[in-house]
Amino acid sequence: MSAAVPVLDDSELGRQLRAEVDAVTSDSRAARKSAVQMLASIEPVLERSKGDASAIAQICLWREYSDLLATSSALEKKLMHLGAAGVQAYYIEIEGEQFGPFQFDEPVDLGSARVAVRSPGRNQISLVDVQTGDVIGKSDNGSLAAKLGGSAEARQLTTIRLTERWDELALQVEFLIGQAAHLMDRLGEPTLSLSWVGNVLAILNLPESLAAVREESRVLSDRWGELLLDLQALEPLKARIETWNLIHRIEETVPSLLRQLSTQQRALDQSTTDLRPILAHCTRDTETDQLVIPAKLVQSYSQAVQRRDRATRAIDRLEDLLRQLGDQVKQQLDDPRLIGREGLPEFRQLHSFPPDLEEIARGMTDKALADAVAGLKVLLPITSRAIPPTHEQESDPVEI
Repeated sequence: MSAAVPVLDDSELGRQLRAEVDAVTSDSRAARKSAVQMLASIEPVLERSKGDASAIAQICLWREYSDLLATSSALEKKLMHLGAAGVQAYYIEIEGEQFGPFQFDEPVDLGSARVAVRSPGRNQISLVDVQTGDVIGKSDNGSLAAKLGGSAEARQLTTIRLTERWDELALQVEFLIGQAAHLMDRLGEPTLSLSWVGNVLAILNLPESLAAVREESRVLSDRWGELLLDLQALEPLKARIETWNLIHRIEETVPSLLRQLSTQQRALDQSTTDLRPILAHCTRDTETDQLVIPAKLVQSYSQAVQRRDRATRAIDRLEDLLRQLGDQVKQQLDDPRLIGREGLPEFRQLHSFPPDLEEIARGMTDKALADAVAGLKVLLPITSRAIPPTHEQESDPVEI
């Protein structure tokens, strides 16, 4: 490794290096001075831009408030149209005409079809044939189209459309209340903008303008708060209506299923009886152990076996359907929230139920529900400990 060679200051190379360093230093000082001057000239522009940006942000808040008013107006119109009866319910459309609203599990006659709609969750639809208890259509997007009626020629395209559930609407109202409070805290903040943007904001931020907007927001928030309370009051009532309809709908279905079950049981018994004398004349192959049927009895044996198998399949299907219906009722009665509460609330903003439905809803008392379940229990084995006690009963739930 070679040693460094010192450069003398008074040497030619030393003088050249010092001159170049001085030139670079001079250029750097000039560039720094130019940069400082440029920043000094830009700084007022930046400050004005910051003020304008702050003013624009404030104007955007005013625009947000305007959009909030439009959103709230649309939501309030929807709620006023739906009323208490139309929230968490459904409408039926047939050939361009709309009917309803109808409540969940409420039997509805559509020509020769008698159907009910179940909705176990958001946007979920199960279309039930009330007469047979069978599910004849399902959807998970809030809408279901089905052809209902008697003969194929007479069937009409029927569309079922769910409305929003109370909690979905309540969430939207809560958003309005929270967003309005947030905007009211932000509106009127001072700005340093001296441009036309600042002039526009100054007009919007006039004391009388801010006072009027804050009073408007207070009135609206009070109204939205009352709507929110109305929607929350719907939860136990809608649950009670659905449970009531479910019990009475299944109470209507079960007797027909039991009659069919009895008929099929008799058919099974008869086919078994018919088979006994036939089997008495049959033998077993000694090698294969297969049944050997006399030729003259083959047809009778085959017909009796077919009747027996048909009856067995029908009995299995009916018993399975009855178990499903019992499970539906048990699941509904095992959850106090699904049972709901008796009583019709006084709505502050929502339109109440139509008089006929209001009268029915007032009759859905704890005692009336317990009596209905007791009547259904005679037809269908059901056990649950969540059915509410009547006022005459002790506070502990009773087993039914």
